[in-house]
Amino acid sequence: MSTKLNVVIVFCMAANLFHAQNISFKTLKSEVFTDEYRKSEIVLAEDDGKGGLIIVRSYEGSLF
Repeated sequence: MSTKLNVVIVFCMAANLFHAQNISFKTLKSEVFTDEYRKSEIVLAEDDGKGGLIIVRSYEGSLF
């Protein structure tokens, strides 16, 4: 009895793990935010309260 219960528990945990990997989100790239820096990332994106967006980016610079 406990072997069957263990199999059912493991199966439920595995099903939950596979379901948790399906995160639905949509990425929309804009022509406004063209990236001229190769190693940059967005640190913060906030609404400015006036219908706009404030974006804080950091990038790794080099000597050249």
